[in-house]
Amino acid sequence: EEGACNIPLPSPGQPQAKVTRADQADYLRAAACMRSHGFPDFPDPTFPNNTVRTNVPPSINQDTPRFKSAAAICTKLIPAGLPYSSRSAS
Repeated sequence: EEGACNIPLPSPGQPQAKVTRADQADYLRAAACMRSHGFPDFPDPTFPNNTVRTNVPPSINQDTPRFKSAAAICTKLIPAGLPYSSRSAS
């Protein structure tokens, strides 16, 4: 694993939801949320081929309670059904 975010990802072989421009804004807001919750080095995601990638640097420990708490709050900004969303599709 190359420092990939360990927020739950779709399993391999599952088609990834296409990320629209509107969705990209939600991901950027979620990244800004992470920065405002004590992770100033949290990177903005990139959007290759209408998917989403977040390369969290190794300097950010994703196993800390603080990170998990911030991720739980910030991933709520991502619409349900998209990668990294904390809400399940209804």
